[in-house]
Amino acid sequence: MYQPKFQQLTFENFHLPFGGKLDPENRWVKLADVIPWHVAETMYAKKFVQVVIFPSSN
Repeated sequence: MYQPKFQQLTFENFHLPFGGKLDPENRWVKLADVIPWHVAETMYAKKFVQVVIFPSSN
């Protein structure tokens, strides 16, 4: 079952394995800052239908 998180990882707190950091002027880093991740998450969560399955009684 899908569990919404609403906590997008920020690039300021993202450390690369070799000890480096991402350049804040990188176009992909800038793009990630302007995307409304909470809206994308809400739209994505709607794709999953919650189904209740009752156990069989034998």
